[in-house]
Amino acid sequence: MKTPDRRIPFRAEAAARNFVALVACSSDKHRMEVAPDILADTTAPEREEWVAAMAALPAIPVPATLSCVSLSLPDAPLRIAARHSEGRIVLALATAAQIREREDALEQGVDEFLQSGPVEPADLRARLRFLENGAARPDGVEFHPPATVRIDGRDVVLRERGAGVFALLWAARGGFVTHETLLAQTWGEHAAGRREYLRVAIGHMRHALEPEPDLPRYILSEPGVGYRLGDGTPRHNIA
Repeated sequence: MKTPDRRIPFRAEAAARNFVALVACSSDKHRMEVAPDILADTTAPEREEWVAAMAALPAIPVPATLSCVSLSLPDAPLRIAARHSEGRIVLALATAAQIREREDALEQGVDEFLQSGPVEPADLRARLRFLENGAARPDGVEFHPPATVRIDGRDVVLRERGAGVFALLWAARGGFVTHETLLAQTWGEHAAGRREYLRVAIGHMRHALEPEPDLPRYILSEPGVGYRLGDGTPRHNIA
């Protein structure tokens, strides 16, 4: 059965009406003033990582309807279902190694993913920005279909498959696009499960677009889920 490509835009308008501002985040005490139930479904180490990441950022809005659910909890599926039944936005926290848990969470319809162990401030900022307005494209990058990417003042013409993948990531505006969707819409239904096709195309794109292909900042992986466009900040997830 084809896995649905679930992203947040369908809830963006409702989420925007329920935003609360982060009032304070002390880098000394690593404290933040947000609704406590946002992190109620996470582990103690993940809560510490979240607060530490927030402490490294300027004041940033957090949706009042947001619930973070740790995929490390044994009853994570029940918690995801419960939060969805309450009409909340579900942000799943998972380590890079939790591939199966991510795949299961995708089937359960989580709205977004955030990598933990540790939580990187740049990733947290990008996820919250995306949940806020459903739109996040990197500065200094333009896409001119069908295959030209203007980046840092230079024009790069992507290969046919790479251009198809990039177009889907560009349309998602910072949200994740699943492996299955990228394969089906770029190669066709016959390519189901052939993730090696994607790895090759992503590798070519990174070498063409990234200043440091081994430290990607524009073409980011979401382990076990798919890929997304980054905001230009270097990351360390290469899968």
